[in-house]
Amino acid sequence: MHKALSNKPVFDSEKTLWRMREWKSLPAPVGMNRVVVEWCVTYGPKVFVYPAVKRIIGFDTCEGSGDGTSDERWADLLEFEYVPQVVKALEGAGYRVQTICADQRPIQTMRQRRRDTEKLAASRGAHHAHH
Repeated sequence: MHKALSNKPVFDSEKTLWRMREWKSLPAPVGMNRVVVEWCVTYGPKVFVYPAVKRIIGFDTCEGSGDGTSDERWADLLEFEYVPQVVKALEGAGYRVQTICADQRPIQTMRQRRRDTEKLAASRGAHHAHH
């Protein structure tokens, strides 16, 4: 088994919304209240938040977190725990949110590989228990 993930990101909604405050001063084309939450685990956990019309001014809400590993356990943490908190906070502040998984490696593949490995390990363990 893997060791537990360390240095997990903790979502800070106040800090995130504070960092987004300057976006309101941008010239307001249609869709200015649309925000993209783009997450990936290719190089450790990253959840990049940006206005749909101007990606370059976005920021990573997970900056400084992670433990140097990148696997599907980070994907599970981001997809099922962290990103929903980000979305809820942004929607609560009146933004329309689009979520994108930007990973290069399909997470489903990583998850399946882990399950297969765990199944194999469990069956070996069970097999030895009968002797």
